[in-house]
Amino acid sequence: MIDLEEYHPDDYKIRDIKAAKKEVDDIVNIINMPTDEISLKTREEISKKTVRNFRDHINKGFLEYRKSVTEATGFAVTEWTGQGSILVDALDRQFIDLLGGFGLYSYGIRHPKIIAAVKAQLDRSPQYSQEMLDPLRAQLAKVLALLTPGKIQYGFFANSGTEAVEGAMKVAKLYTGKKGFISMLKGFHGKTLGSLSLMGKYVFRKPLLPLLDGIRQVPFADLKALEHELSSARAVGDDIAAVVLEPIQGEAGAIVPPDEYLPGVRALCDHYGVLLIADEVQTGFGRTGEIFGVDHWDVKPDIMCFGKALGGGVVPMSAFMATPEIWKCLEPNPFMHTTTTGGNPLACASALAAISVLLEEDLAAQAKKKGKYVLEKLGELQDRYPGILAKKRGLGLLLGMEFHTDGIGYKVASGLFSRGVITAGTLTNAKNIRYEPALNIPWKLLDESLNRIEDVFKSIELPKGKPNEFMYAGHMLHVDLSRNDIQSKTIPKEIREQYIGGWGIATKYLYDTVDPKIDPLSADNALVIMTGPVCGTLVPTSARTCLVSKSPKTGTIFETNIGGSFGPELKFAGFDGIVITGKAKKPVYLRIENNRVTLEDASALVGKGIFETEEWLKDEVDVEAKTLSIGPAGENLVEFACIGSESYRQMGRGGAGTLFGSKNLKAVVCRGTGGVQVNEIGSFYEKVVEHTENSLLTDENMWAKNQGTPILVDVTNEMGIHPNPEFYQRCQCRSTESECRCHR
Repeated sequence: MIDLEEYHPDDYKIRDIKAAKKEVDDIVNIINMPTDEISLKTREEISKKTVRNFRDHINKGFLEYRKSVTEATGFAVTEWTGQGSILVDALDRQFIDLLGGFGLYSYGIRHPKIIAAVKAQLDRSPQYSQEMLDPLRAQLAKVLALLTPGKIQYGFFANSGTEAVEGAMKVAKLYTGKKGFISMLKGFHGKTLGSLSLMGKYVFRKPLLPLLDGIRQVPFADLKALEHELSSARAVGDDIAAVVLEPIQGEAGAIVPPDEYLPGVRALCDHYGVLLIADEVQTGFGRTGEIFGVDHWDVKPDIMCFGKALGGGVVPMSAFMATPEIWKCLEPNPFMHTTTTGGNPLACASALAAISVLLEEDLAAQAKKKGKYVLEKLGELQDRYPGILAKKRGLGLLLGMEFHTDGIGYKVASGLFSRGVITAGTLTNAKNIRYEPALNIPWKLLDESLNRIEDVFKSIELPKGKPNEFMYAGHMLHVDLSRNDIQSKTIPKEIREQYIGGWGIATKYLYDTVDPKIDPLSADNALVIMTGPVCGTLVPTSARTCLVSKSPKTGTIFETNIGGSFGPELKFAGFDGIVITGKAKKPVYLRIENNRVTLEDASALVGKGIFETEEWLKDEVDVEAKTLSIGPAGENLVEFACIGSESYRQMGRGGAGTLFGSKNLKAVVCRGTGGVQVNEIGSFYEKVVEHTENSLLTDENMWAKNQGTPILVDVTNEMGIHPNPEFYQRCQCRSTESECRCHR
């Protein structure tokens, strides 16, 4: 691992014109030098300098994010050149490119025909005057009109995908006179303000809220949810200009909708009088096995967005296009939407040559055939190495590999990198890795990439449970809040064997720790949070987490439990449960990040509700972290205060939240990246599937999950027996435990 501070000392000096001149002359000389004449010493210095410049002038975060630095020893991997599906770094190390520049290199790196067209145009005219009519832009628009489905005819050219989406939103609003949009959860449309407003990803949106007004999000591939939003918007007068979606969600992991979805969306848009915008920035130009993603379902959008592959992987290029009827709104004032460099001659030459290659080499058909082959081979690897690859999916060569945990995914990504394969896996999020090579990748390289994937799968040692471990992690956290002491202790074998499940072991720990006659709100009382043996596996309903203690409301031993992801996350961090005793001197929260466990100051959270607390902890720890937390009711020792998790989940109306409050414990937050020990994991998953089917856990029989809980919450709220914001506002006395009697 490279020590950035030692390896790359900071040489930046504030403003220095002479230094700037020397820096620019040095690099221009290198640019103009034939590649084979640049010495190894010069390239080594470029490698060092690139890391230093990223750190000092681009963004330090990239250096931790990118495998090319975090996994390198000696010299960082610095991009230098490439051809076809092979990337070459500054030190001549070669890599098979399975990333394809996130869809940029559909035609391969430096396709000769595209490079030749750009070079020829460069010698003729690299930019246009802004006043005269430019032939290449007009010709490209005509070619795209002939290539696109339906009545798409007019277009505007820009430089990046997000610009295309912004333009599409703008023309949709101008044409319809409406401000609203409906986009999809987990969708990705770019990161400029308008596109970001459409995005369905918390981590990018949250720090910049509020974004554009009038944006609604619904789950992808859910026609009922979309119709509900369209109907609701019409009922309250919120006019919707357009529905915006990717035909296949790329950033979400190559999510393919069911066949009825896109035609259903088209029908709903027609019924409710809204436009359909197809974001084909990543799916367009053969990537999915058809020229455009919507072609799989013969759907004709009103507006389409293009980018990435449109520029041929040589010059940045994007576009949005629409039907003549829609485009009329731009005709009275053609300067309503302009750009200085969009659709420049170099970009248009590159795009025209790229489309020629797309059709000549029949890249869409190549993608379809190769994608089917790769999915079959990945399926064989999935069977051969159970417990590693959870799912494989996609269309054409927009494919996704989903692993059982982030930890496994990162091992695959880093293992491939060390074997000379570039993928989309990163240090921070590798559970989903895309397989997105050039559409014309040679079959020999395709097979070699699969061989290297198999080699990585072979090298990954999954945790193997020992006999009679019953899939427990085998460790309990013991937290003494009074002494600020945290210890991890092994669960004795006899306890694992003699006590049934999470609640049985939790009760055993409680009775071994405290006198059953103890005052529930005493610092000497304990509470035990426990998972079950199959928590964190694929067994349906196994994710529940229980809490056992003495109820402050009844004075008896009680057990309560909660579903959701906290239990599996705790198991992934390596712990089956937590025994909490004592009382902190000031409000704290317990922070668990794998084997790093600390007690942190929670002063900033005092008075915050469960929703706010959860959001704050996700911002502080990790967006994927899972929490158990209390609101003001728990802080003020209201005897039936609950513990909340994942927004609407609650447990412990017997006073679980009160127990947290009595110990000055505001929350427990957990982030784990490990897995669950399972003997014979392949057979285990087969049993899960078998018993899921036998138990009739089908969509038709899951009404209680899908309808029952929401109905219960609505009814209890209406009856006034479910705590609401007004209830919490009434309880702000901030009294001590012995004095507070607000609701007793």
